[in-house]
Amino acid sequence: MTEQEELIFGLKRWIYKALNYFNGFSFEDFINDELHFDAVSYCIEVISEISNKILKFNEIITKYKDVDFILLSKIKENIYHEDNINLSMYNDYLIKYFPLALKGLMVE
Repeated sequence: MTEQEELIFGLKRWIYKALNYFNGFSFEDFINDELHFDAVSYCIEVISEISNKILKFNEIITKYKDVDFILLSKIKENIYHEDNINLSMYNDYLIKYFPLALKGLMVE
């Protein structure tokens, strides 16, 4: 597997994990479930790091044109502000951006 394939595989895997950990919860119940909230928060860290690495590969960006890698790479700065968490943005990523990214990553 090439480095680029590993990055895409990893990104799919961590987005899927985040969605799986969130699945079945209302957002209010989710943010009050420390175990699942922490698990998704870790996924967010990894997704951001992988997306930053992907930005160095124009071939990936071209192939997966429906995926906003810049938006994914900025998850941490969009959600976490010092000791605060922007819960509205957190919800947006889980409900809107992650499913769209996962769909866009299914291109072969």
